[in-house]
Amino acid sequence: MSNLEQLDAMIAELAALEATSDDDRLALVTELAQLQKVATAAQARLAAALAASQRARLVRAGFRIGVRPASGGGP
Repeated sequence: MSNLEQLDAMIAELAALEATSDDDRLALVTELAQLQKVATAAQARLAAALAASQRARLVRAGFRIGVRPASGGGP
């Protein structure tokens, strides 16, 4: 199963979560807070890797990254 398929399955399971007691609800709320932190960290890590990959792709294509053209109207 691919990462996307696993994530889709997890989302479906989370959407259907139910609890029968307050103890279970509290435990689920706590675990979901941890899941939110982990998901946010994973999103940041993947976004940074994507940005680095795209910069490398542009450099390989001949673009000069981070170099601004000289302005024509200087003092």
